[in-house]
Amino acid sequence: MGSLFERLWPDAHWWLRVCHLEHLVEFSFLRLMLFIGSVISGVFGVTWLLDVVELRCFENKPWTQEGAGKYTCSVKFLGGLMMLMMFWQSVMALIHFDKNLDRLKQDRKQCIDDMNSQIGVALTHATSQAKRLCELLEIQLVQQVRGHIHKMRNILQKCEQFCPEEFNNLVELMANHLHRLRKPAMKKFEKLVLAFNQEAVFYDLTQTLRQQKQTSMVKLLTIQSEHARSLQLPRTKTAHDPEAARPLLDQDQQLAQGLQSWCSSVYRGYRKKRRTSKTSFTSNLAQVAFSHDDKLKELLREPTEDDMKSKPEAVLLRPVSLVLNFFEKIQPFVHGEPLHAEDEEVTIGTPSQEENPYMKQANKVYVHLTDSPLYVSVLVGVVCSVALLLFHFHMAVVVLHVIRTGDHCASLGMWSCSMELVRVITVMTGMLCHTVSLLVILWNVDKLDQVLELTEDIKEFKKTKDQIESLNKNDLADKDLDMKTLEDAQTCLQGQSGIVEEFFLRHTGQQLDAGDFRSFMEELRDALPCDEKPCSVTTSRGGAEYTVYTAVPSEESETGKCVLVFGYRGALAKQVSCGPAKVQASRTNGRDYSGLKLSVAECKSLLQRRDIQIPHVTEKSDLLHALHETNPHVPGAQSGMARIPSKWKRCYVYAELDSKRQHIAEAEVAHFRWRLVYHGRPSSMGLRHFQKNGVFVSPHFGETRWSLLHGGRFFEMQGIDPLQVSRNSDNWGWVIGAETSTEYHSAEFEQDL
Repeated sequence: MGSLFERLWPDAHWWLRVCHLEHLVEFSFLRLMLFIGSVISGVFGVTWLLDVVELRCFENKPWTQEGAGKYTCSVKFLGGLMMLMMFWQSVMALIHFDKNLDRLKQDRKQCIDDMNSQIGVALTHATSQAKRLCELLEIQLVQQVRGHIHKMRNILQKCEQFCPEEFNNLVELMANHLHRLRKPAMKKFEKLVLAFNQEAVFYDLTQTLRQQKQTSMVKLLTIQSEHARSLQLPRTKTAHDPEAARPLLDQDQQLAQGLQSWCSSVYRGYRKKRRTSKTSFTSNLAQVAFSHDDKLKELLREPTEDDMKSKPEAVLLRPVSLVLNFFEKIQPFVHGEPLHAEDEEVTIGTPSQEENPYMKQANKVYVHLTDSPLYVSVLVGVVCSVALLLFHFHMAVVVLHVIRTGDHCASLGMWSCSMELVRVITVMTGMLCHTVSLLVILWNVDKLDQVLELTEDIKEFKKTKDQIESLNKNDLADKDLDMKTLEDAQTCLQGQSGIVEEFFLRHTGQQLDAGDFRSFMEELRDALPCDEKPCSVTTSRGGAEYTVYTAVPSEESETGKCVLVFGYRGALAKQVSCGPAKVQASRTNGRDYSGLKLSVAECKSLLQRRDIQIPHVTEKSDLLHALHETNPHVPGAQSGMARIPSKWKRCYVYAELDSKRQHIAEAEVAHFRWRLVYHGRPSSMGLRHFQKNGVFVSPHFGETRWSLLHGGRFFEMQGIDPLQVSRNSDNWGWVIGAETSTEYHSAEFEQDL
């Protein structure tokens, strides 16, 4: 069939080959069924929807006034949508279906062999550059980092002696600077780390990187200070990273994900949702000898306190050294080694001695239907086709009844009644053929699945091959990139060490005061990028004040939770209600109402929303002072926000920033009333209230206890599994247990102000 088409229309056949659709002109029984199904579903879908759009189905006919004929328009509308859906599915299957499985398997094998070459070049470049960069790192950077940390520790000792009130803030700034030193040296290998992130052979590397990304730089700087240990300072973020498992850098994520998807197919087998045949892949892509390398085993070990005291530079640069040494030990495969799928022969229709072939085929159909949305839609199409067939059979009975009585047909004409009967019989025939074609597709589901699987594999492999080729040409082709990477790290270090060394030399042997350290801190803060400037707020517990630092999520302090807006819409409606917070701000740097004209009533309203009770204070100056003393800390707020002249605009900016917060405070849980949605249905028992003392009285199971876990990211109640806390993007409210059977949605509790 294909050769005949090529002789008759050579140009058309050439274009089909260009589009990889030359298999469309080949004949097979399954392709015939797909073609019949697509034609029938397309014709009926378009025709019925046109009848609905042009309102022809609303015409008053004798057969539309009896029985199920009253619902003709609804049936045509729903049936038209279903037919168009089946048309799309049939056309996609027809386009991709190719009965020549051997050719498809050969194409996939060729794609994987081409991948071998591309990945081999990428790993070879990465390995060679890792070796050079590892040598340069030890020669040029380690001693500089050691001296830098030594000076920082000496300055902290002076600060602890002469200005203990600024000790916490200075530690935080220095820790953020140290975290920034890790970024440039790891930039080079970020994409490859992401590519192997989920593979078992790289498990130790990825787990260690996750842990060491959160290594406490505060602890590294204050390991020799007993005063700092007594404060129990939380650690700062690594590279200003709010997620523990976030990639070390954010460059070219799409390319890294493409490489990762290919490597996943190499190591675990390329899996799709509807894959049922277990196609295994063998790989000699990379071999890493963890057990035979003492240096790698040492780097994989978690740093101890002795390491922080004696070798602080090694602890700081350990993630960098780990990645470099890891890629230095990779053994790329030799070009030409086999790396392809172990092809399995298709045995559809082959009788089995142990099992009835019909039962075996039915079992395959069942497995595919439970594993694939595509075949579920085909089954739904069969059910709908049968339903439409029964509906039109009923309509044929109605039309025959109208013709037999003859009353209505006499007024319309026997010709109209006869044509309606012919139309109904035609639809019945079409639905019967459509049902048969879909059943044939379901019966040959295994063969169709393998063909579509192979086609998608080839498409994905070709796409990823192009991405890896781009990686080789652009990111790994530069032979001097290792020197540029080291220069970036040295530039970052020089910017920090210049400030630290100048302060260290200028004040050596002198007595320092708080002003000297504050000036030094301002220089350190100005040297950080705007998005990495630390935010601290002074709070109290048990009468003792201390500073809460920007912490990683797993160590976020319970006392450092700040509540900004309890009711965002209510706050914006009042224009100044930026919400309650039970913390005392050590400074009002962009987190207060300075410069705004607030009335006495507005001040009292804000203080009451913050649960600040000052009934005897009436002077406006005292109210403003109390308001400024209780201003909330908002992560991400900048100093320039204090210059926003409008009340509601400033309130909106802070509310917008706080809407990105994903952890809730106990005060917020107790403030709100909560609307229960159980299995998608709102409860009729009214709003729930979780009391401040941790008690919850349920209308169903009585009194119970509630609490927050993991820094307010999970909500726990007795008798119920922990529910994750998230935000409602529509109203900035809170949702406990989103997308589960038990959801609690926050509802603003209006107080009498």
